[in-house]
Amino acid sequence: MALSMGVIIYNLYANYRQKQYLVQYELLNSGISAFLKGVIAKNALKGLVLVHQECLTSVLAQVAQTASKADCHKLIDILVECESTAVVDKELHQLNVGNWHERLNAATYLPFIAHTEIISEPLLGALTDEFLDVRIAAANSLAQLGVVAAIKPILINLALEGTWPVQRLIEIIGQFDVDAIPHLKAYLEDSHASHPGRQVAIASLGIIKDEASVAFLEKLSNDQSVDIRVWVYRSLGQLQYPSALPALLIGIKDSAWEVRATCAKALKHFSGEQSIDSLQKGMSDSVWWVRLNCATSLMAMGAPGKLALEKMNDSPDQFVRDMSQMTLSQNTNKGIV
Repeated sequence: MALSMGVIIYNLYANYRQKQYLVQYELLNSGISAFLKGVIAKNALKGLVLVHQECLTSVLAQVAQTASKADCHKLIDILVECESTAVVDKELHQLNVGNWHERLNAATYLPFIAHTEIISEPLLGALTDEFLDVRIAAANSLAQLGVVAAIKPILINLALEGTWPVQRLIEIIGQFDVDAIPHLKAYLEDSHASHPGRQVAIASLGIIKDEASVAFLEKLSNDQSVDIRVWVYRSLGQLQYPSALPALLIGIKDSAWEVRATCAKALKHFSGEQSIDSLQKGMSDSVWWVRLNCATSLMAMGAPGKLALEKMNDSPDQFVRDMSQMTLSQNTNKGIV
């Protein structure tokens, strides 16, 4: 009976605390919103910050999802003026000695409550955390802060053999935008760069638009590794600069079918006689995937590509006829004429 009463009292208290937290959260969130809109003065917001320290980190993290960088810096400046170092100190402490979930939260939240010069080194240290999720959170925070010195450590500690978050890692590095390019090139020129790291660096060059990357990637197109060549040609296709076309026209003749298939797919971004001619020739490739990518790329080029496919309906090569007819039939069924 006493135990049951204890459980009831505890639950009542927990519910009360939760309601109190939500009230504080809404008050602080509303106050920050009003400050950013110019409705209340800085001193008024300072008062709210000092009173509602418990939910400060969560509110700032939420606000940062939609606020500009300039507004986020304003809010952090207010924390500094309020001498709210305990909030930052707590997260820095958790980043070092907390359990993995607390370290994950700290790595995620620190950019919202402190300036770069205070947290960049601790976050760089977190890139070596034993838990992958913590390392990813630290890498993402460093990217949000624009700490380009983190690019090489990110590649070293996250681009690993086996199961590693390729696409997520590419997205994170992409946040650095053009500032990342010199660091990615330097990494790729390093003889000690890992194979997975090279793949991620090459893929990242493909999503950061800079035509100067085309010539650099071309130098890697003769790499002995089929995987590397695939990533190189995929990136050249993603960049979509006309200067990348000559390399793709060479790549579609590569000895590895994976490379030929990649180039065939990439050529859809380069409509024109040269691409169409190359894709038509690729339709007689011995590998089904290459033929399929050639046909779908031709179809993606609109009327000129469709006309090229129609002409191949009468090809003496059965493989060519079958792929042409299948592609045209599928797109007719989808209403593409």
